[in-house]
Amino acid sequence: SLIPFPTHRLFNEELSGFDLLVFDNFPYRLYFPMQYLENVRRFVEQGGGFAMFGGRSSFDLGGYAGTPLEALLPVALAGSGDRYDPTQRPLALTEDGINVLGGPRPDSVVLATAPRPGGEGGAPLIAVGRYGKGRTLSFASDAFWRWNFESVGRGHANRHYLRFVNQMTRWLIDDP
Repeated sequence: SLIPFPTHRLFNEELSGFDLLVFDNFPYRLYFPMQYLENVRRFVEQGGGFAMFGGRSSFDLGGYAGTPLEALLPVALAGSGDRYDPTQRPLALTEDGINVLGGPRPDSVVLATAPRPGGEGGAPLIAVGRYGKGRTLSFASDAFWRWNFESVGRGHANRHYLRFVNQMTRWLIDDP
């Protein structure tokens, strides 16, 4: 980029103009200070939508344990560092590694699970919840985008992927 990305303006002045924020395998420490995470927390509390998709730079490995975002996620973070398990696990549409999160928060809903390492029950793969007036989603894999490409690559339609994205977005922004 020839000009710096306007993080200060976006996260301090214009955040309320958005309906939904998505952190997809996003390591915030490389891009902005923790104060912006507090601004995101307030954005959700006041009615915004937030989704975190997880790879090696989100959830625990992304340093989100102990930050303002931990409170709004629909799952508990273990806070123990490396909780990403690259082992392929059978999921509904594909096989991918997952972030092994703590259990769901009491007021959240788990929509999909994946086997935990060692087979001790299901880890929340997709969970949704509410925070203040806002809505949140956690997707504990970094390969959601592959659902689209693999389906199309096998000559199938991607309507299930598109329907999921559409319904996820509509729910997160509280679209009637």
